[in-house]
Amino acid sequence: MGLKQARDAFQRVVEKYPEQTDAVATAREKLSVLGRAQTLIDKGDGELRIRKVPELSGGNISPDGRWLTNMDNKTGDLFVMEVGTGSMRRLTNSASWGKGD
Repeated sequence: MGLKQARDAFQRVVEKYPEQTDAVATAREKLSVLGRAQTLIDKGDGELRIRKVPELSGGNISPDGRWLTNMDNKTGDLFVMEVGTGSMRRLTNSASWGKGD
Protein backbone atom coordinates (compact mmCIF):
# COMPACT_ATOMS: atom_id res chain seq x y z
CA MET A 1 0.00 0.00 0.00
CA GLY A 2 1.02 3.56 -0.41
CA LEU A 3 1.46 5.70 2.68
CA LYS A 4 -1.97 7.30 2.36
CA GLN A 5 -3.81 4.00 1.92
CA ALA A 6 -1.92 2.41 4.82
CA ARG A 7 -2.58 5.42 7.04
CA ASP A 8 -6.31 5.31 6.16
CA ALA A 9 -6.50 1.56 6.91
CA PHE A 10 -4.83 1.91 10.32
CA GLN A 11 -6.99 4.94 11.15
CA ARG A 12 -10.13 2.89 10.37
CA VAL A 13 -8.97 0.21 12.81
CA VAL A 14 -8.53 2.84 15.54
CA GLU A 15 -11.95 4.40 14.87
CA LYS A 16 -14.09 1.31 14.16
CA TYR A 17 -12.69 -1.20 16.64
CA PRO A 18 -11.81 0.66 19.85
CA GLU A 19 -12.64 -2.45 21.92
CA GLN A 20 -9.84 -4.37 20.17
CA THR A 21 -7.15 -2.85 22.35
CA ASP A 22 -4.22 -4.88 20.97
CA ALA A 23 -5.13 -4.15 17.35
CA VAL A 24 -5.70 -0.47 18.14
CA ALA A 25 -2.34 -0.22 19.92
CA THR A 26 -0.61 -1.81 16.93
CA ALA A 27 -2.47 0.49 14.52
CA ARG A 28 -1.47 3.56 16.55
CA GLU A 29 2.16 2.40 16.52
CA LYS A 30 2.02 1.92 12.75
CA LEU A 31 0.43 5.35 12.32
CA SER A 32 3.32 6.84 14.27
CA VAL A 33 5.88 5.07 12.06
CA LEU A 34 4.04 6.20 8.92
CA GLY A 35 4.02 9.77 10.22
CA ARG A 36 7.79 9.69 10.76
CA ALA A 37 8.29 8.15 7.31
CA GLN A 38 6.21 10.89 5.72
CA THR A 39 8.27 13.52 7.54
CA LEU A 40 11.48 12.01 6.15
CA ILE A 41 10.02 11.91 2.66
CA ASP A 42 8.90 15.53 2.93
CA LYS A 43 12.37 16.59 4.11
CA GLY A 44 14.21 14.65 1.40
CA ASP A 45 15.17 15.99 -1.99
CA GLY A 46 13.10 13.30 -3.73
CA GLU A 47 16.02 11.95 -5.70
CA LEU A 48 16.79 8.26 -6.01
CA ARG A 49 20.49 7.57 -5.77
CA ILE A 50 22.04 4.51 -7.30
CA ARG A 51 25.69 3.82 -6.69
CA LYS A 52 27.79 1.60 -8.89
CA VAL A 53 29.90 -0.73 -6.79
CA PRO A 54 32.88 -2.77 -7.90
CA GLU A 55 32.35 -6.29 -9.15
CA LEU A 56 31.98 -8.37 -6.03
CA SER A 57 32.75 -11.97 -5.20
CA GLY A 58 30.80 -13.22 -2.19
CA GLY A 59 31.36 -10.22 0.05
CA ASN A 60 29.71 -9.52 3.36
CA ILE A 61 27.91 -6.51 4.75
CA SER A 62 28.47 -5.37 8.32
CA PRO A 63 25.63 -5.91 10.84
CA ASP A 64 24.90 -2.17 10.86
CA GLY A 65 24.76 -2.04 7.05
CA ARG A 66 27.50 0.58 6.89
CA TRP A 67 30.42 -1.44 5.50
CA LEU A 68 30.83 -3.96 2.73
CA THR A 69 33.84 -6.26 2.92
CA ASN A 70 35.11 -7.97 -0.14
CA MET A 71 37.88 -8.88 -2.47
CA ASP A 72 38.80 -7.20 -5.75
CA ASN A 73 38.22 -9.87 -8.41
CA LYS A 74 40.94 -8.45 -10.63
CA THR A 75 43.79 -8.14 -8.11
CA GLY A 76 42.75 -10.35 -5.21
CA ASP A 77 43.24 -7.47 -2.75
CA LEU A 78 40.89 -7.16 0.21
CA PHE A 79 38.91 -3.99 0.84
CA VAL A 80 36.09 -2.44 2.80
CA MET A 81 33.65 -0.02 1.23
CA GLU A 82 31.49 2.47 3.10
CA VAL A 83 28.05 1.84 1.61
CA GLY A 84 26.70 5.34 2.24
CA THR A 85 29.50 7.14 0.42
CA GLY A 86 30.97 4.49 -1.84
CA SER A 87 34.46 5.25 -0.53
CA MET A 88 36.75 2.24 -0.53
CA ARG A 89 39.66 1.43 1.72
CA ARG A 90 42.07 -1.25 0.57
CA LEU A 91 43.32 -3.56 3.28
CA THR A 92 45.93 -5.28 1.10
CA ASN A 93 47.80 -3.92 -1.87
CA SER A 94 50.03 -6.73 -3.02
CA ALA A 95 47.89 -9.81 -3.44
CA SER A 96 48.42 -11.78 -6.60
CA TRP A 97 46.35 -14.58 -8.04
CA GLY A 98 49.49 -15.86 -9.75
CA LYS A 99 51.38 -16.18 -6.45
CA GLY A 100 48.45 -17.89 -4.74
CA ASP A 101 47.93 -15.06 -2.23
